[in-house]
Amino acid sequence: VTPIFACVRLISETVGTLPLELKQPDGSGKLVKAIGSSSYRMLRYSPNAYMTAVEFWEMMVVSLCLWGNAYAVKGKIANRVVSLDPLRPEYVTVFRNMAGEIRYAYLRGTERVEYAAADILHIKGFGVDGLVGLSPIAMARQTIGRSISTDQASGKVFQSGLSAGGFIKYKTSFKTKEEREAVRSSIETFTGSSNAGKTMV
Repeated sequence: VTPIFACVRLISETVGTLPLELKQPDGSGKLVKAIGSSSYRMLRYSPNAYMTAVEFWEMMVVSLCLWGNAYAVKGKIANRVVSLDPLRPEYVTVFRNMAGEIRYAYLRGTERVEYAAADILHIKGFGVDGLVGLSPIAMARQTIGRSISTDQASGKVFQSGLSAGGFIKYKTSFKTKEEREAVRSSIETFTGSSNAGKTMV
C-alpha cells in the first residue's frame, strides 16, 4: 500500500539521519559526550563493517514500523561490543526457556541459531507481554487488506472494463464459429480505459 510505504520511508529516513549521542559521567558526575569511547564511534558512525549509521538506524526503524520489533546481534571482542549486525525481524522468535531465560531464535536460511538476551540489542515497540512489540501492520491488517483489494479491483476495471459508446447489432445470426470469434476478437479492441467511448460494430 503506497501511503504506508511512504510513511515508513519518511519516518525511517528522518530518524536515521538524527545524530545519536552516547554520554557518560565525568569526574564531577556531569554527563558529557563519550567521544573517546569505541561504542560512541560505533553508534554514531559505523555500527558494522558494511553499513553506515544512517543505513543501520533506517533499517531498525523500518523493522519497528512494520514488525514492531528491531533486532541486532552484538559482535564482541573480549566481552566488549564492537559491532551491531541487524537481523530480519520476520525470522526472529523470542521465547523463555525452561530456566525462565529470554532467548532469541533466528532462522538463517535452513539453519536455526539461538542467542542469549545479552547478545541481542532488542528495541521493542508498543506491546502487551514485555517480550515483543505488536506489529502495527498486523493490527491494521483488515484495513490494509481492504485497501489492497480496492486497488486490485480498480486495476482490473481499467485493464479489462468495457466502456463502449454504443452497439450495432447484426440482422442475421453467425453462420460459423470463425465469424463469431472474429467479432469477439474485434470487441477486445474496445476494452480498457484507453478505448473508452469508441463505437462498437
